Amino acid sequence: IDVVKAADDQGNTSLAALLAGLNWVATHSDTVDVANLSLAVDRPSKSYGVDPLNYAVTMTRSSGVTVVVAAGNTPGVVGDPGFDAAALTVGAADTTGNKPTVASFSGYDNVNGVTKPDVVAAGVNVLGVMPTSALISQQNPAARQPSGLFRGSGTSQSTAIVSGLAAIYLQSH
Repeated sequence: IDVVKAADDQGNTSLAALLAGLNWVATHSDTVDVANLSLAVDRPSKSYGVDPLNYAVTMTRSSGVTVVVAAGNTPGVVGDPGFDAAALTVGAADTTGNKPTVASFSGYDNVNGVTKPDVVAAGVNVLGVMPTSALISQQNPAARQPSGLFRGSGTSQSTAIVSGLAAIYLQSH
């Protein structure tokens, strides 16, 4: 696992940092099989078209890397770069009840005939690692569990799960 950090512990990043991170992944595609982008930003337009972020995803994918991205947490919308046809876009499922459903907050849309997300995975009350200094952790102290893990919800959590599954699948095949 290579961590290509493109945001600070408060979640702040820039287009330049994201492009640089994806460029690093693409240039190291001989040793990188899966890239996880647990983020979604506002699309530059309602229709599909080339913008710098989804172009970088397309180029990273064409280098042989599976790019797994979050759909975003706004129903009826898929954030950038999740609407890129080359991205494996992940929505959130609510698996906390008796019958799993798509989470009410999970992003979705049809962009120029491409329905996104491609898959959904658990995204409600998911346990994971979160630095105590992170803004999300500080804003949600009740989500910190006695074990030190953080209980969070969102398509970013779902994207991490699918990224792991993609890595396992690619390793086996």
